[in-house]
Amino acid sequence: MRVRILTPAIAAVLFAVLLVVAVDGMGAPRSEIELSWDDGSAEGEITSHVGRMLAVGFYAPEGALSLSAMLIYVMDDGLQNPIDPELPTTEPFIVWVWTVGSSGEPGPQANDGYVPFSEAYQYPEEAWVDVVFAEPIDLSNEEQFPGGKFYVGLEWECRENPVVGLDLDAPFSGETRFWDWTSWALVDTADAMIRAVVRDSSAVPVEARSWGRIKSEYR
Repeated sequence: MRVRILTPAIAAVLFAVLLVVAVDGMGAPRSEIELSWDDGSAEGEITSHVGRMLAVGFYAPEGALSLSAMLIYVMDDGLQNPIDPELPTTEPFIVWVWTVGSSGEPGPQANDGYVPFSEAYQYPEEAWVDVVFAEPIDLSNEEQFPGGKFYVGLEWECRENPVVGLDLDAPFSGETRFWDWTSWALVDTADAMIRAVVRDSSAVPVEARSWGRIKSEYR
């Protein structure tokens, strides 16, 4: 694992919560909520080796127990593309959704593992990468997702790529976990910039406030 602290001059800023009322493929209105613990500003970054994983836990609000997408803030890895210097140097990674384990850590995987970008250089750096699940994940099983809690994150397929942003502004959520090949370690000095998008199937807006929004408003 490589963790680096960045200077404020290169921190990225984005709103922590996004509430959208959209229309699905059948023409029915739906509500979506973007859940986050980060405040939208990357003061640090994290990357690692093949097979290691990074996860962030969230609680789905009542009435929004369908996980439709996740976002990852991908940093600049400082390398130059050998084909075209104007292109990014991003590499594929695996997206996972986890249930909750007996001790509150990520448990068994709730999806088959999704590689959203199977080829290199397909997604940008210094940007939020939006990964939409082909089939939304049902979070209503209380045994698997107690209290609506779930984890989303990624597994590295390439050495030190991608590089994920870290929010280093306290207070921290205590919901970021790192898999070191043998166990899940709690990251209690940062919030990984990974977000989840949950939705309902009605036209009624779902109210939610994330800790990331509170941090950005009151820090």
